[in-house]
Amino acid sequence: MKKLFIITFALLTSMAGSAQIKTVQLSNENNTIGNKKPDLGIPIVKYDDFKVVVSSDSLPQEAHITILGTRGNVMYSGFEVVTPAGMSIPVQDTSTEQKHKIEVLVGRSRLAGYFD
Repeated sequence: MKKLFIITFALLTSMAGSAQIKTVQLSNENNTIGNKKPDLGIPIVKYDDFKVVVSSDSLPQEAHITILGTRGNVMYSGFEVVTPAGMSIPVQDTSTEQKHKIEVLVGRSRLAGYFD
């Protein structure tokens, strides 16, 4: 029984370690900062092997989010309300796509970043 517990624990630990959460570095693509109110924060984008999570460091705000593949194919596009709790977007695992680009349009600011 003890062996079974140790093997199960080791298996679960190794599975959890394979899906590391990483942060996408967003940059301002068009150098336009729209609304400069202090309550509008910068979106925070994190990802792992299965999903992209977009959250905000301030009050909820509406954003248009687009995820593009290496060849420019649109994998996701839609308006979402981004909150501090975050919203999750599933990402398909495609072996032909090596890098993905995420664009987040908040007000007049277009932020973009790349992830694997």
